[in-house]
Amino acid sequence: MENKIHNDNEDIIIEDADLEDSLVEEVVKKPLSKNAHAKKLIDDSRELISKVDNELYEAKDIVSKNVSALKEAKAELTNATIAKTRTLLERVNHPYVDEDDFEPFEVELGTASESISVKNVSSGWFSGLILAIIGMIGTALAWLFVSTKVTGEVIPFDKIPTKEFLLEKMQDEKLFSWIGDNPQIGMAVMGVTTLLVGFLLYKVRVSMKANKNIENASSTFEQSNIYVSSQKESKSEILKVDEHIKVVTPLLGNYKAILDEQNAKLERIIHIEGELENNSDYQRTSKEVMSDTEKLMESVERLISIPVTQEGRLNEMSQNALIDTKVVYESYLSKLYA
Repeated sequence: MENKIHNDNEDIIIEDADLEDSLVEEVVKKPLSKNAHAKKLIDDSRELISKVDNELYEAKDIVSKNVSALKEAKAELTNATIAKTRTLLERVNHPYVDEDDFEPFEVELGTASESISVKNVSSGWFSGLILAIIGMIGTALAWLFVSTKVTGEVIPFDKIPTKEFLLEKMQDEKLFSWIGDNPQIGMAVMGVTTLLVGFLLYKVRVSMKANKNIENASSTFEQSNIYVSSQKESKSEILKVDEHIKVVTPLLGNYKAILDEQNAKLERIIHIEGELENNSDYQRTSKEVMSDTEKLMESVERLISIPVTQEGRLNEMSQNALIDTKVVYESYLSKLYA
């Protein structure tokens, strides 16, 4: 499909696609008014804030579910398995020191940045209109006052004149004839200047409001970007915590399975060899079981006793404890399946 532009000499054929592109370019190049620019900045600010807040909320929602799974795994490990392991080690008189020096286990995702206020853009037309009306009334009264001084006519400005009185004075040729050659010209001059004053006041008010809108919108947009950067940093830290938790949770399950097995071995030792007063009197293989159990206990208890987060960020001590716990676990497996 084509568009044709005719002239006297030839047909100029313009493809629709080219025409559309040229129209788009004209729209793009057309500069925005100050109020339109301010509104766009405000809309962009709202969109940025809404998007990053939703992303942060979704991240917190996901990590909260994983935290619940972690706490459940920790409770299953400590309330049954580890409690039983401690009791069995005491019964065989194997020395074991609890990790009591560490802070209680916790996951704190930190507090969100204080949200910023994004106000709507007001064109200022209403306040400009009110100012214009006041200015027009003031100009009209000023003309009347000057006219009374020039012509000697009397208008009681100290009280509100009646409608009939004003109409009578408006028709008085003396009151306006001094402005021009006749009262009609005088009234026209008065009317034009009154409208001009109102128009100028309106334009000044709207222009000042537009400048203020641009200033406020630019400041809001700048604050929005700072807020977005802060929220993105919080989201990044939350995702780090989440990745850490997703590694810790199954590891606790693995430790529970191993320690349950160690508990069974300790029960077998007690059943066969009895509860000896001197731990050194147990068989060598039995003491190896006790030693392995102690290492496993120390490692996992340290991991679950250190706060996962510190001041809303992933705790470096928890990261190091996870590394150590994985090393002990892998070392035990290599020994078990050697």
